[in-house]
Amino acid sequence: MNKNRFGFIGEYFKSERSFDLKIYFFLLIITIAGYYNVSLFIHPLKWDMIDQYYPYRYLIGECFKNNIFPYWQPYQLLGIPFYADPSSGVWYPVTWIIGFFSGYNVYALSFEFMLHIFLASVGFYLLSKTIGLSKWVALILAVCYAFSGFFVGNSQHITYIISATWIPFILNSYILLIKNKKGIHAVAVSLFLFLLTTGGYPAFGIILFYHLLIIFIGISIYLLLKKKRKELLKFLKLNLITFFVYGLLALSFFVSILYNKGQIGRFSTIDLENILFSPFSPKCLVSFISPYAVAGNADYFNTDLSMSNAYFGIFSFAFFLLYFFQKKSKLSILILIAGILNLLVAFGGYLPFREFLYHYVPFMDLFRFPSVFRYFTIVSFLLVSGFSIQRFIENKNKKLFFIILSMISAFVIIILIARSMDYLNLKNMATDLAWKFPNGSTIAQRIAFQLVIQSGLLLIFLLFYRFSKIKIHYLLLSFVILDMFIATRLNSTCTIYYEEYESKDIRAFEKQNFVSGFPVPDRPVTEYSDSTGYYKCFWRNLSSYYKRPAFDGYNSFQIQECEKLKENHYSFFKEIKKNSLFYFADTAIFKFDSLTALNYGRPGMVFIEDDFSGIKVKPLKNKTITITSFSPEKIEVTAECDDDALVVFMQNYNKGWQATVNNKVAKIHKANMTMNSIMVPPGTNKIIFSYKPFPVTIARYISFASLLFVIFYLLFILYRKPSGSKSTKFPEAS
Repeated sequence: MNKNRFGFIGEYFKSERSFDLKIYFFLLIITIAGYYNVSLFIHPLKWDMIDQYYPYRYLIGECFKNNIFPYWQPYQLLGIPFYADPSSGVWYPVTWIIGFFSGYNVYALSFEFMLHIFLASVGFYLLSKTIGLSKWVALILAVCYAFSGFFVGNSQHITYIISATWIPFILNSYILLIKNKKGIHAVAVSLFLFLLTTGGYPAFGIILFYHLLIIFIGISIYLLLKKKRKELLKFLKLNLITFFVYGLLALSFFVSILYNKGQIGRFSTIDLENILFSPFSPKCLVSFISPYAVAGNADYFNTDLSMSNAYFGIFSFAFFLLYFFQKKSKLSILILIAGILNLLVAFGGYLPFREFLYHYVPFMDLFRFPSVFRYFTIVSFLLVSGFSIQRFIENKNKKLFFIILSMISAFVIIILIARSMDYLNLKNMATDLAWKFPNGSTIAQRIAFQLVIQSGLLLIFLLFYRFSKIKIHYLLLSFVILDMFIATRLNSTCTIYYEEYESKDIRAFEKQNFVSGFPVPDRPVTEYSDSTGYYKCFWRNLSSYYKRPAFDGYNSFQIQECEKLKENHYSFFKEIKKNSLFYFADTAIFKFDSLTALNYGRPGMVFIEDDFSGIKVKPLKNKTITITSFSPEKIEVTAECDDDALVVFMQNYNKGWQATVNNKVAKIHKANMTMNSIMVPPGTNKIIFSYKPFPVTIARYISFASLLFVIFYLLFILYRKPSGSKSTKFPEAS
């Protein structure tokens, strides 16, 4: 048996999959080289990656290192159940692995980013092969995908990057399910959907759901019309298996949302004005040929800088144009239509399509940023380009020469027009301005500078193709890599990393200043501002690093009542935040108004709104409260008082909180609109607050067991059938 298995290893490395392994290694080298400032830990990632996602991941790592499951985030906004935040990464296995084995730091964050870029390229390579494209065409598309305007533009959004990583795997597995009707593909779809759900941005899952639904309906109708009843029943069965397995894997994710739905404003419908925020405006179409144009002047493009880039390669664009002069397969036409429709929706308020989806399609009222739809346009247009490249390699269509020459001519005209609008110093741009952000350059200058490069690349490609003997797939791959590297480098300081900071300096600061473990907070809450401790790229959401239970923070995921307290009753909140994390209440307020807040404007007051029957709040002569132990899951307190007293715990009220006083279960009352409070008797009392969302914990065990089963099942199937199978092709792909 061992001999057979070792023999299999030898056969494996002679098989088609051996070639794929070489491709994966090549893609790894290419992604490392193309994003070298991040992959080699030279510069840190920027914007939201540092101040929004990193604090969450840092705390998750700290929790796992201390054998705590990260349910509660006590260091922002008076505490939030961040396991219910779809963008937190709490339920994402990759976050678990990094958090548990190394914890998060600026290097780990860069590693996670690069890991997903590499996996994304692999996924797109597999998807391209599955729809019938050759290995070399699939490789070219994989390179274009990994360095496309989506990855470069949205590098600051790790949830976007994760979404774009797993969607190709989902599509690839679902196509294989349609073609082969095997259970392993149904389970694979479930697994990749789970990874998308727990790690990605929810909008992508919602949009993908409708794409898959259309495919499902189309295939079902096709099988029904062809009277292939057995195949239809098997197809429906496999889809049910997919849905069931996915439900088990993602159970903890959805239970956590349902458990906290009533408290979190983010789970409710968004108004249309916010829905249409940050579209892919028509002006952003220039990014198809010059992504450097959108590396600034966000007001002109009427969108965020991260949402304006849809580049997928100048050579891919040339072959995309060539596609319209070639014979077309039905599959490629359907993919093209999907891309165009997504582009129309991505325009947001410029066209009525996004508003239509908002009003009439379920779940389309839950996410902002119409520009997210441009991702599906990039995927579609790239695949269409792949069909065109493959047909060109087979037939050598001479129209490519005319298309490229026409592009060069158009670029020269645009350069001359741009040059007449703004002075263009090519030497200064090439040696200095082009590699800085912000650099003071104008849109016209950036367009002209990049089109000079594009024109040169296209012209040199034509010369090599005409006069050299290099095989076309080698030649095209080389120029595609060069083009994507240049385009990525030009935009990288704008949307990928801070060129003014070095990762080694940031890491040194982390080692010296970030707090390990969970120290006991010993200051008034008002002194724990979330912005205290600013350093270079660290400028908000800092409390997670310094382990300070802050009253503020930057996060759209907030407790609604906490928002209302701070916005509508600030004078009251300003006084009570002068207390420490626990305080004895000495004055009860039964309604909010400005006079009440002024008359009773002292830290010891408490606003009472639920059933406090029989509870009297009064000043105490002798009182002390000492926090003896603190962690995100459990806080222990010793409270001494000379009479019955109400103790207020300045963290947000939530169903998951449980309390005991002297080892006896205590009822938690909601106080100050959003905080916890309990009654204690006279004397010395031991108070314990524990966060235990029981339904979520049960769901967590079910999901984790399901994940282990799925992984072992897939490994078993792959091990049981070691011989490499030929890649599945759609009949009309060629």
